[in-house]
Formats: sequence, C-alpha cells, structure tokens
Amino acid sequence: AQSNVSHLLCLPSVYSLLLSYLDRLAVVQNIIVAGEECPRELVAKHHKLLPTAALYNEYGPTEATVWCTVYKCEPNIPIKVPIGRPVANAQVYILDEQMCPTPIGTRGEIYVGGDGVARGYLGDSRLTASRFLNCPAHLNAPGQIYKTGDLGRLLPDGNIEFLGRRDQQVKIRGMRVELPEIENALRKHPAVEHCLVTLNGAAHGEQSLIAYVQPAWDVAPELLRDFLKQALPLHMIPSAYIFMKTFPRTGTGKIDRRALPAPVDGAESDSVYIAPASPFEKEIARIWCGVLHLEKVGVDRDFFETGGHSLSAMQIAARITDRFQVEIPLSEFFRHGTVGEQANMVFQRLAFRNPSQNMVRTVQCVS
Repeated sequence: AQSNVSHLLCLPSVYSLLLSYLDRLAVVQNIIVAGEECPRELVAKHHKLLPTAALYNEYGPTEATVWCTVYKCEPNIPIKVPIGRPVANAQVYILDEQMCPTPIGTRGEIYVGGDGVARGYLGDSRLTASRFLNCPAHLNAPGQIYKTGDLGRLLPDGNIEFLGRRDQQVKIRGMRVELPEIENALRKHPAVEHCLVTLNGAAHGEQSLIAYVQPAWDVAPELLRDFLKQALPLHMIPSAYIFMKTFPRTGTGKIDRRALPAPVDGAESDSVYIAPASPFEKEIARIWCGVLHLEKVGVDRDFFETGGHSLSAMQIAARITDRFQVEIPLSEFFRHGTVGEQANMVFQRLAFRNPSQNMVRTVQCVS
C-alpha cells in the first residue's frame, strides 16, 4: 500500500494470506498466482472480496523460464482451476508414451517448447539428456522440448488442466520436494525399520508432509524430527509422524496408500498438555489456535510440531503485533517457538516500553 503496488505475483497460499488484509490490497489491479495448484475456493474468495481486480493462474517450470501458460479466473470457474493456454513464444504439448499428442480430455505428460526453454542443467549432462529432448518431427516445431514430469489434459475449450506429477515429486508452498529423499534420510535413523512419506491436504487448505514409520523400537517423534533437521531443509521436515505396526497392502503386495490412517489434526495428548496460565499465554494460545485450526495448544508445544510453517508464522506474528502493538520478526518467532516463550517475549517488550503502572493496565486489558 505504501508503494502503491498495482500488480502482484505470488503463491496461491501467500495470496490467501494477503486477502486477510483487504485494506492494504485496495490499490492492486492484477494478481497472478503460480508455483502451486490454485484452489477453486481461493478464486471464489478473490471475486467476493476483490471483484474489481483481475486474477490469473499461471503455470510453468523453472526450466522453461517459469512462464508457459496462463488462465484468467472468472467468477464462474470449473471444478478444477485450469492452467490455461500457452503464452506467446511458448509451445505446450500433451503427449502419450509414444510422444504423440493425446486426444482432447485424455491424460498425458506436459512438454514445453519455445524460446523460454533452457539449454539444460549446468554440470549434469545425464539429467539434461533425460529431460531436454529434440522435438519429434511430427510435432513440426524447431528446437528442444522440456519433459516436465507433470500430467495434464487438453480441455474442449482449448485450456489445459493440470493433473499432478508422474513421479513422487510434490510441491509444498512453492518448494519442489522429492518424497524419496525424505524417506532415505529417515531410514538412516537406527530406530526406523521402514517408512513412507506422503503429502497430506488438510481440511483447511493447508498441505503438510506426513511420515508413516514402522519402528524397530519405541522412538519419540521429536527425536526423528531433530534427526531430520540435521540433513534436510526446514520445508522438507514432516509435520506429523504416525507409527505403524505394519503397512496396509494391496492384493499385489504394494503399500496401499489409500488405506493409510489420516493424521489427527493438531492432536495433543492430555498427559503432556500444559495449559496456558498467564493472560499473555492465554491470548497467544488463542491466536495460535485460530490460525492453526487447533482446539487447544500447550504452552511448551513447539510451533512446527503443531503443523506450523512459514506462512502460518507470518499470520500469527501479524496478529500478535495487532493485538499487543509489539513487532515480532520471523527470526525471533522461530527462535522462541512456543506459546510460553512468545508470551514471555511480548511481556518483556511491553514491560520495557511501559512503566510499571501502564504495565498493570496492559495485563488487566489482556485479562
């Protein structure tokens, strides 16, 4: 708002967060969301709250200079938001296993050609050869095409619908994540006999990584989480750990992913639950529960153990700032990652800013 920004490009999950601050979005004329699937609910929310601004859903891998297709999201949209049509100087093909175009409505792999396609991966000729291919003669297009690994289909109106990945690569908050890489890291823990990691779509639109573990002996989830933090970046750390005696199997002996139990959203055992006591703890716990969709949260529960991530941290920090008029940088938020620590931090900053008499009034107000 201070810079009078008129155009915005961000993840759908980020835009959903920003829609909570409508007074600061009044100047925005065009919004482009990209980097992860655009939920139909977000399009409906946009048209309800910002009907004068245009919303576009964009698709394209980094290897094809990010921008390949675009779809203008109108109020009456299909059940699944399309990724649109190719932009200028880009060619997008939906091909079968024989590299032939699939019929309308038939699933195939998405290939991208055109001026934006990169020459390959620096220093990795083997991966380059498997992904950057000479365009087949029957497609009548010059140059190379990029094999995205994404699945899609051509709709009757000429738009393209995204249908997920061929492999086990997923995207979570815009980050590419290879599930086998997490599983391999987790198997290195001596207590893990077998494991499986999946991407879970929660009821509130959030996505999270879930680790299913068959342990060799009893092990606490916190120990597994700390172990993975030594090997993986934060966005690849599962938020929930479900322990299995055995994995459900299909008739052919493969793990039946559809039969895996769903995680209990934000569940916390009463035996380890420490209730908020001070007025500051109660208020900050209320903010956590509102953002993370929890019924309750203990004062010593780690933020990431509750399923929190960078976007929800931004929301909580913003609400704490609005409630107490105390600025909490994200670095401080993560360093003090429990309700109790954050309540103490807010109390100390208010006490430093307000002399004792004002502090008493502040505590009474919170109560």
